[in-house]
Amino acid sequence: MIAYLRSVIGEDGPGTLVDGNADKLLTLADQYDPRADAVALMTMHMAKGLEFRVVFIAGAEDGLVPYTLMKEVCDIEEERRLFYVGMTRAKDELFLLHSRIRFLYGRKLTPEPSLFLGEIPSELKDNKLVPDRKKKQSENAQMGLF
Repeated sequence: MIAYLRSVIGEDGPGTLVDGNADKLLTLADQYDPRADAVALMTMHMAKGLEFRVVFIAGAEDGLVPYTLMKEVCDIEEERRLFYVGMTRAKDELFLLHSRIRFLYGRKLTPEPSLFLGEIPSELKDNKLVPDRKKKQSENAQMGLF
């Protein structure tokens, strides 16, 4: 996916999306082939009008959905509508994911689930907590102490 994005946008360096190449990403939605046996990765905006058997929405956390910029919530009703659009793309199954721990710019965060998740009736939800993975210790873990 990264290689494909680079081929579409070019190797202009960091910050180029904000500097005028964001429109090139919009062509990615036009190239989506529903017959392809592949995962389609796109924004909720790009998914408008499309349907998928299974949809995963990652990052359903306060600050991301609804999006908060500098502690100021964007248009909450527009964010709610966009989240609804994302959810209604699923024909059979919908997975709304949020993390318990997130690292951002080297800081450990413990985000709250999106307030939009609380608006979904409980009888429509099947909440599952994924257990923490145990970190594998290497054979020479003790050598790192020296």
